[in-house]
Amino acid sequence: MSSENVEILRRVFQEWAGGDLSGTDIFDADAEYSRIGAETPDMEGRWRGLDEMRTAMRDYLQAMSDLRIEAERIIDLGGNRVLVLSRHTARGKQSGVPIEREGAELFTLRDGKIVRYDAYWSRAAALEAVGLSESPMLQENVEVVRRGVEAWNQHDADLWLSYAAPEIEWMPAGPATVETTVYRGYEEVATGFAAVWETWEEFRFQESEVRALGDSVLWLGRVEMKGGASHVELDQEFAIHAVLRNGKVTVARTYLAWEEALEAAELSE
Repeated sequence: MSSENVEILRRVFQEWAGGDLSGTDIFDADAEYSRIGAETPDMEGRWRGLDEMRTAMRDYLQAMSDLRIEAERIIDLGGNRVLVLSRHTARGKQSGVPIEREGAELFTLRDGKIVRYDAYWSRAAALEAVGLSESPMLQENVEVVRRGVEAWNQHDADLWLSYAAPEIEWMPAGPATVETTVYRGYEEVATGFAAVWETWEEFRFQESEVRALGDSVLWLGRVEMKGGASHVELDQEFAIHAVLRNGKVTVARTYLAWEEALEAAELSE
């Protein structure tokens, strides 16, 4: 269900990023909506049910035009909750002055419907509310893994290895397992990468969310593949659990299903 909730909200934010904020089909009839930490007290409040939500949103939009809300990061919190770190852009309806701010939206879903939507003006407040933090070390680990994923997408083994420790262990999954199940050290990992890219014409990762887990990072997303000889195309879930020490990846284990990775990281519901 966690991955389904993430995908539901990904579709919602695709519409919101395009400026279409009219749809309410995804909300439960008794959904709760709140605005927390708004710039002025009169913008804050809590509303229940679709009619109250529509009224609250209409009042909120009166001073703006061309509002767009883009998801910059989607975090699956488990327990049917999803946190979205967002960016809001608009123009003053009268002045035409551009408006831009960071925000965060906390959603609770049940049976494919949003039953609670808490809109935070402060990302820090939203992260604190769900028991997360953006400490420098945790964020550094996340960025190391993200840069490693981008290096893979660029087919740049040297760049990927620059984020890894000399004792790196890489345990690929499924289609990435070409020659062996474990590669150790720079030379073996570079050889394994080359074997994958020789076998697959395309092997590209697309991020859905990243979780900082103390000394490790869990990357959840999808992989798009195309066979070099067969030209068979695949598109499926993919996950990477990376362990880091002193800012370098020491272990990178991959999975073909989010749930398998969540269980391995002891985060399964």
